[in-house]
Amino acid sequence: MSLSWLGVIPFLGYVALFLLLPTAIIAWSAFVGPDGATTSNFGKLTRT
Repeated sequence: MSLSWLGVIPFLGYVALFLLLPTAIIAWSAFVGPDGATTSNFGKLTRT
């Protein structure tokens, strides 16, 4: 079994920590309001 793929683990950790985690937090915050699940945040984007 080749262990050459182990070199990519630090890169994947970096991607998970600094790209995927913040994206997931923002996406979660967009759909959850003080009273639970909501999509009203997207309605606020289109109001003028």
